[in-house]
Amino acid sequence: MWFYRQPMLLTFQQQTTGIINLKFEEYLNATIEVPADLAEQSVIAQLLDTLDTAIRETEALIDKLKAVKQGLLHDLLTRGIDADGQLRPPQSEAPQLYKESPLGWIPNEWEAVELNQLIDPKRPVVYGILMPGYGHPGGVPVVKVKDIFDGKIHLNDLLLTSPQIDREYSRSRLKAGDLLFTIRGTVGRTAFVPPVLDSANITQDTARLAVTGTDARFLRAYLGMAVPSRFIATHTLGVAVQGINLRDVRRIPIARPSALEAKAIADEIQSQERRLESESLSVAKLRLAKAGLLDDLLTGRVRVTPLLESVQQAATQTGS
Repeated sequence: MWFYRQPMLLTFQQQTTGIINLKFEEYLNATIEVPADLAEQSVIAQLLDTLDTAIRETEALIDKLKAVKQGLLHDLLTRGIDADGQLRPPQSEAPQLYKESPLGWIPNEWEAVELNQLIDPKRPVVYGILMPGYGHPGGVPVVKVKDIFDGKIHLNDLLLTSPQIDREYSRSRLKAGDLLFTIRGTVGRTAFVPPVLDSANITQDTARLAVTGTDARFLRAYLGMAVPSRFIATHTLGVAVQGINLRDVRRIPIARPSALEAKAIADEIQSQERRLESESLSVAKLRLAKAGLLDDLLTGRVRVTPLLESVQQAATQTGS
């Protein structure tokens, strides 16, 4: 038997002069739903505890993976991967493998270049549409700064501009795989253009980087290193609205390994990112499962009686 009267926390709240207070006495005296069978209560608690443990362990793994990724990222982008597929020894241990550069110590095989040297000359670094309008049904998607976050372009609120305006800014049309770099408002967000946005456009607050001189994934990662980050911060101007000029974007200092090494480094970084994404998805699923179980088990919509009976039967068989 279940005793049931759903206790909604809001029912026991009262608001006075902008402050929400809990009607404590009524809350303590409220009747809540409880399974009369203590064994059933125990099974529910065990199920929820198991989920809590799995969530905590996955969160701990995610924290560990993040720490490992940060260390590995620094090593990959300063030491690189040698011909045997291994990280080079640190400069302090093998100084003969490194040379001084405007970027600090870099492997002998690397070059210190400006970002513009890594861009397709036929599709130079440009910003996009100054006045895209306020929407045009069936028009051309335009990526804004606010659409770029968490390293991705989010498609749920893209502005659609008229084909005529898009034609006037054909220079800044996008291709799948282009790297976007925000240059106004929030400077330095990056994201790759997905295939669905091939031939879309951008606003004046974002620069398009058509990378050809290295692996674009390597370039994106290297933009977060100390020297490029300082350069970007130093050349970002403005108070109310901050921004960086395209002239300075083109001059951002970048390291250039060989094409094969840049790809190997980018592949390793991507592997780490995918592992993190996988574990993050796992913990999200666990939290969703727990929320569903809380709602189902603690309202009695789903009973654990069959599970309880199987547990009891297994215990009986073990005892015999």
